[in-house]
Amino acid sequence: DHLGEAVQIGRELDLIEPRLFGLAHVANFRTYMAQFEDAWQTAQEGRRLAEEVGHRQFYTELLTFPIGLYHLRNGDMEAALQAAQEGVDVAAQIGAASSVSAGSYLLGQVAWLQGGYEAAIRHYDRALEAARAAGSSWSEAIILCALGTTNLDISHEFESELPRFHGEA
Repeated sequence: DHLGEAVQIGRELDLIEPRLFGLAHVANFRTYMAQFEDAWQTAQEGRRLAEEVGHRQFYTELLTFPIGLYHLRNGDMEAALQAAQEGVDVAAQIGAASSVSAGSYLLGQVAWLQGGYEAAIRHYDRALEAARAAGSSWSEAIILCALGTTNLDISHEFESELPRFHGEA
């Protein structure tokens, strides 16, 4: 409700920043709540506005989380990869570590789902480094769990790595 209010105030006062902040975070929260169609609509509105005004931070946030996950949820791996990679590329240019982390994690998830374990680990490593740079401990925990699971998927010979990843998480 409060984020929606930020969007409304931004519209009424013709302020871009509150609108983008609200749209991006409403899309994120709707994604967390598995309200994917609503998240998609909100993310598209935010993406159009971010592109129109050249606000790359919110643009990358939308690409690397609600837009990328929407495509992944729908089984469109190519569109998920494209959104995540574009988001990571732009985020890296502007130093948006949170979006580098989210996008790299999504790239890792797609690689993992497709059986590309080595690529998944590379993406997760980048995601972890960016999450640490952003100070996002909850992101670190998710990524460490994914690293442990991916190593286990490669071979049970890597079971000895699980306490390191999962213990740190």
